[in-house]
Amino acid sequence: MPLQKWPAPWGLGPVQPSAQERLLSGDTPLPPIPRLGRDSWPTPRLLFPYRTSPESPHPAWSRERADELRGTDVCGIAGRIGISILISAGPWEEERMRDRWVQSWSDDTNRPDTRLSSPQNNCARRVDLVYLVRFVQPNKPNKRNRPNNSLLLGWPAMASGVSQIRKSVLTLALPVTVSTLLQRTEGIAAVFLVGGLGATSIAAVGLGQLLAFMATTLVSGLSVGANVLIAQLWGARRTKDVGEAATHLLGLTAIVSCSLVILGLSLNRVIMELLGAEHDVIALAIPYSNFIFLVIPCTIFLQVLSSIIQGTGDTKTPMYALIAVNLLYLTIAYPLVYGLWGFPAMGITGAAVATGIAEGAGVAYLLWTCRKLFRKSLHVRHDLLRSTWQIGASVSGERIFQQAGIILYTKIVLLYGTVTYAAHQVGLSIESLSFLPGYGFAIAAATMVGQSIGAGKYVRAKLENWEANRLAGIAMASMGLLFFFFPYVLLRAFTNDEAVVELGTVFLRIVAILQVPLALTMVLAGSLRGAGDTRFIMVATTVGMWGIRLPLAAIAGPWLALDVLFVWSAMIADWTVRMGLLLWRYRSERWKAIQVIR
Repeated sequence: MPLQKWPAPWGLGPVQPSAQERLLSGDTPLPPIPRLGRDSWPTPRLLFPYRTSPESPHPAWSRERADELRGTDVCGIAGRIGISILISAGPWEEERMRDRWVQSWSDDTNRPDTRLSSPQNNCARRVDLVYLVRFVQPNKPNKRNRPNNSLLLGWPAMASGVSQIRKSVLTLALPVTVSTLLQRTEGIAAVFLVGGLGATSIAAVGLGQLLAFMATTLVSGLSVGANVLIAQLWGARRTKDVGEAATHLLGLTAIVSCSLVILGLSLNRVIMELLGAEHDVIALAIPYSNFIFLVIPCTIFLQVLSSIIQGTGDTKTPMYALIAVNLLYLTIAYPLVYGLWGFPAMGITGAAVATGIAEGAGVAYLLWTCRKLFRKSLHVRHDLLRSTWQIGASVSGERIFQQAGIILYTKIVLLYGTVTYAAHQVGLSIESLSFLPGYGFAIAAATMVGQSIGAGKYVRAKLENWEANRLAGIAMASMGLLFFFFPYVLLRAFTNDEAVVELGTVFLRIVAILQVPLALTMVLAGSLRGAGDTRFIMVATTVGMWGIRLPLAAIAGPWLALDVLFVWSAMIADWTVRMGLLLWRYRSERWKAIQVIR
C-alpha cells in the first residue's frame, strides 16, 4: 500500500468523525493507561505519527498532543478501539524520520479495513487494519535512559499482537503434534498386534508398510500443496475459490490414488525382490501389501482432507478424526488378526483390512465435517491446478531426495556391523519423539504464514514465523537436554544389550546437539512452504544431504575407516547447513515475490 502524505485530499467523501477518532483527537479524555517504566526504553518502539507544521490542517496531531501521549501505549488504544493509524510527519520532521514508518497494530482481523477520517476536514481513507509498514529499532538511550528522538514513544513493540500470535501458534501446533503421533501409532500398533505370529509376520508387515510409505512419499506434495493453497485463499477471504480449490484437490487425489493402486499392485513383488527380502517373507507380505494398496486411496484422502482443513486454521478436527481412526483400528484389528468374537482369523491381512475400515471411516467423518466447504465448479480451474503443481512437485522431489539419501546413509552405517546399526535404529526411534513438536510447529507456521500472505500481511507473517521458531526451538532444545543427560534411561526402555546402549548413548548425545538447528530448519521450511517457496527447500535439502552428509559420511567411513562417531557427526553438519541456507533465504525476503494464488 503506497504511503501518501497529508494534506493531499484523500478520501471516500465527507464523513462525520467517529467516537474512536474523537478519542484520539483529544475531544474525549484518554482512558487511564499505565505508563511504561524506565527499563522499557531499550525495547523496539513505535514511531508516533503527528504533524508539527503550523500550517497543518490537522491541529489535533500537534506537538502538544504528542507530549500528552508520550509514554502511553498508543498502539494499545488503537487495538482496543479497533482502528489503525497511518498519518505522516510534518514537512520538517520528514528528514528526521527518514521514511521510517510503523503503523499501529489491531488484533481485529475479522474486518479487512476500516474508515479513518480527519476530524478537521472529514477526509477519509480505507486502510488495512493489520498492515504493518516497517519496524523501527530504537535509538540508543542517553544517560538518563530516555530516547534521543522525541518522536519515539516507549512501547514494547506489538506486545499484545505477539502474545496473540503465540497463542495462535500453540493452538495450531499442539493438535498437529498429537495428530502426527497418532499417525505413527497406527503403524506401531500393527507391528505390535502381529508380534504373536512370529518374526516372519513382523518382517512381512514391516515390508508392506515400507512400500506404502514409499508410495505416499511420491504424492506427499499433494497434501502440502493443498495446505498452502487453501491457507492463502482463506487468508485472502476468497471463500468461493477455497471451495472450488478443495473440490479440485479431491478430484486430483482420486486420480493420483487410482494410479498408485495400479502401480502398487503391479510392482510390489518386484520391489520386494530388489530390496533383498527372503522368499518366505515375500510370500507372506504379498497378500498384506495387495490389500494395503487397495485401501491406499483412503490413506491419501485422509492426508489431503486433513491438509485442506488445517489450511483453514482448524487443526482440531483432523486430530479428532485420527483419534477415532486409531480407536476403531485397535478395536477391530485384534479380532481380525486372531479370529476372535466371531471374526475369521485373517493373520496379517486382517491388520490391512482393519486399516482400510478405520481410515475409510476417518475419511467419511472429515467429508461430512467440511461438506459445506466444497463448491462445484462449472469448469476446470487450471490456475488452481497449476498452483498445486507448483508447490507439490518440489515437495515430492524434496522428499524423494531425502529418502534416497537416508537409504545410502544407512548403508554406510551398516558397514560398522549389526550392533552399530541396532544402536542407530534405536536412537532414531527415540529421536523421532523430538520430531513431533517440530512438525507441529512447522505445519502451524505454514498455515499461519500462508493465511497472512494471502491477506497481504507480510509483517504479520514474519512475526508468526519467528514466534513458531522460538517455540519450536524451546521445545526441541528441551528434548535435546533430555537426550544428552539421560540417554541411558531412554535406551533401557528399548533394549538391555550393553553394547547397543553404549553406542546408542553416543548417538543420542550427537543428535542432542542438532536439536536447535533441526527445529529452525523444520519451521523455516514450513514458513517458506506457506509462502510457496518449495523449490528452494528442495535445493537446501539436496545440498545438505547429498552435498554435506553423504560425502562426509563416505570419507569418514568407507574411505578413512574412522569411528562411527564421525559418520553420525555428519548429521550435525547437514542440518546446520540446511538451517543456514533456509535462514538466508527467509531473511532475503525473496519469498515475497512468489505468487501462489492469482
